[in-house]
Amino acid sequence: MENTGNMDLAMRVMVPTERNIPEPARYSLLHNGKGKMLDHILVSRTLLAYFKGSEVHNELLHDESIVFAPKIFYPESDHAPVIARFELPESRIKWSTGDRPKQKGYKCIKGGKGMHQ
Repeated sequence: MENTGNMDLAMRVMVPTERNIPEPARYSLLHNGKGKMLDHILVSRTLLAYFKGSEVHNELLHDESIVFAPKIFYPESDHAPVIARFELPESRIKWSTGDRPKQKGYKCIKGGKGMHQ
C-alpha cells in the first residue's frame, strides 16, 4: 500500500488481506530457504468491512531454487494458494423485465421498491 498524499485517492487504496497471518507463516513462495509473500489478495476499503480472515496454504510448498529441482518433477505449483474469507450481507435483489409499455431493459427490485435502470 502506497501513500501518495492525495486525499482524493484515499478511499481508493487497496488493502492486502494477509496482514492477519503471523509473520513466520506469511509466505507464498520459498526461495533459497526463505519465505517470500509474492501472491496477494487486495481489497477495497468498502469490501474490507466484510473481511473475516485469510490463509496461506504453504505446508507442502517446495523450495523452487534448489539446484537439482529441474531433475525433480513437482506437479503442483511452486506458489501457495492464498485464500481470503468474507461475510457479505444478504441481498434480496431480484431482476425482472420492466412493467411499463415503452420501458426497455430491466429494473432492480430491492426491498419491494423498484429502481429503474
